[in-house]
Amino acid sequence: MAKTLKKVAKKRKVKVESDGKAFIQATFNNIIVTVTNRAGQVISWASAGKAGFKGSKKNTPYAAQVAASSAAQEAYDAGMRSAEVFVKGPGAGREAAIRAIDAVGVRVKNPGPYTCSTQRLPSTEKKKSLICHLFGLSNTNTIYPKKLWQDIPDPPPKKPGHSAK
Repeated sequence: MAKTLKKVAKKRKVKVESDGKAFIQATFNNIIVTVTNRAGQVISWASAGKAGFKGSKKNTPYAAQVAASSAAQEAYDAGMRSAEVFVKGPGAGREAAIRAIDAVGVRVKNPGPYTCSTQRLPSTEKKKSLICHLFGLSNTNTIYPKKLWQDIPDPPPKKPGHSAK
């Protein structure tokens, strides 16, 4: 009988600097926190599913807190002390994840823009969302003065007789 040799994979070494980036992706079903160095190499990652939450409990602020603190603790132990945070997605627990990263000891500096898809909104709602983002307002359902969102120019109308072929 021939012996089969098991190939052992080497663990990839990532250079950990004192500052890096933390990416929080909050979807409707889960939250994923990835901590990288400045070059973009992954130092640690965690998700609510990896933390043991199942079903609808994965998209709660508490699950986000547990996942973010797990990823941040691993990065802190590796030597990271500050991180620039980027948040993406409409899910719950985005704020809780940022606070959990800060509570571990990784200083949150310059939290990046909160990006949320406005794909399903009608155009006036998109305008309100843009105003919300520009002026730092939190709720898009707030009633705004008409002048504020109606002064955003629409694209110019097409000239009659000129059709694209």
